Formats: sequence, structure tokens, C-alpha cells
Amino acid sequence: GIIAIIFFVLALFFLMSYLNVAGKAGIFVYDIFKMLLGPIGYFLLPILFVLLGYSFVKSEVPDIGWTRAISGIIFLLSGLGIINIAGGAGNPLATNTHMGGLLGEILATPFVSLFDIYASLLLLGTILIISILIMLDAKPDFASFFIKIWSFFAKKEETEIPVSPE
Repeated sequence: GIIAIIFFVLALFFLMSYLNVAGKAGIFVYDIFKMLLGPIGYFLLPILFVLLGYSFVKSEVPDIGWTRAISGIIFLLSGLGIINIAGGAGNPLATNTHMGGLLGEILATPFVSLFDIYASLLLLGTILIISILIMLDAKPDFASFFIKIWSFFAKKEETEIPVSPE
């Protein structure tokens, strides 16, 4: 519980730093992280701390392990890569390619050069989702997901009422 509270407070501190209501320390922290993470990527940091705080609140067994820390870092980096690519990385006509900051640029450049833009977004998006699942210790139930999709389409076929010519 204590670690969860620390993560929630850190999320609030980073939001307060963005709003310039955290004093000189907040300005200093914001300037450094804005350079590293970019103006949009900066918001991944409070989101990350909220997710981590939630995962510790939800956890039945206090697990302060490397798994959540590594998945949090992977979440941050893949999110920065996605932001940087979506902001125009790999597009020579784009004017603002540093939306994911220095870290997003470092991560996105090899992905875009190897896989191009759309495949890079797909791969980084997959990595982002996997990191969230690991961080929250979630177990997706694909069977019920596919059953719901199947029943949705099957329902549409069954509800079609033939129109008789009059």
C-alpha cells in the first residue's frame, strides 16, 4: 500500500510540474523529462505511475519485483517510440519529429529503418499492450473475447427478417 501511495504521489508531482505549480524543483524536473520524453511523451510518466500504483493496490501479494519495473520501463519506451513515429519520425516532410523526446527518437529510428512506419507502430503497440498486461498481472481471456465477437456477428445474421414482396 505504501508503494502504491508513493506512485500516486509521483504521478501528481509530475502533473503539478507540468502545470508549473511544483516550485523550482518541479520546473527542473519538467525541463529534464521534457527533453528526454518530449512534450507529449512526458504524459506517459504520470500514466505509468498511476498504472504501477494501481497494480500494487490490486496485488494480493506484495511483489516489489523486477517484473513490474522492467514492464514499466518497456511501457514507457514503447509508448515514446509510438509517439515519436506518430509525430512524424520516418517522414521527411514532417516538421516536428521529436514528440517522443530523445528516448523516443533513439527507439523509433531503428524500428522505422528496419520495419517502416506501419509495421513499427504495430510492433511497438504490441509491446506496449504486453507490458501493460505484465504490469497489471492481467490474464486476458481470448476465448470469451472471440465468443463475444462470434455471437455479435451470428446475432446479426439471425435477426435479418426476410421481406416478402407485396
